[in-house]
Amino acid sequence: MVIVRWLLLLALLGGCATAPKPNRPDIMYTPLTQFQLQGRISVKAGDEVISGNLDWTYAVSAERLQLVAPLGAGGIEVRREGAHIRLTDPQGKVQETDRGIDGLAELLGGLRLPLDRLPWWLAGASQDEAVVIREYHADGSLAVLIQDGWRIEYTRPQTHAGRWLPGRIIARYGERIEIRLVVDSWKL
Repeated sequence: MVIVRWLLLLALLGGCATAPKPNRPDIMYTPLTQFQLQGRISVKAGDEVISGNLDWTYAVSAERLQLVAPLGAGGIEVRREGAHIRLTDPQGKVQETDRGIDGLAELLGGLRLPLDRLPWWLAGASQDEAVVIREYHADGSLAVLIQDGWRIEYTRPQTHAGRWLPGRIIARYGERIEIRLVVDSWKL
């Protein structure tokens, strides 16, 4: 009976350990330079929640994010070319800034979403490796990335065009902000 208890204790302790780093050559955690994804997203900031279908086309020099509310009840579109950002709200009102992500935060009423980091985080990469913590699933795929106060959890990993990509991401900044993204399709 004592041996069984020790084995159960060891099994519980082993279950709490961080999985080993990836050892599979098919897993790459490098930034994406261009992609298109379609999926569903929800953004919770305090008591406000925005959700809908997402169509995101990204390249280093330009990108387009389109969020369409459920049942076609309006949408938001963000277009970026370099530092110029154009935001169109559900009523069709257009706001523009040449201040990049900082300017977009102003357009969004001070809400600082990590839009500049999301393309990196989608690939499990980070802009500054010195300030990153990673945890891995048992199969060696990325489970969690922590950077700049954000905790990004990855589930439903898949390999697409020779790279690791997430099927689902939950990014949290404390209790205040949560972004949930379910990817239905990737194009690289």
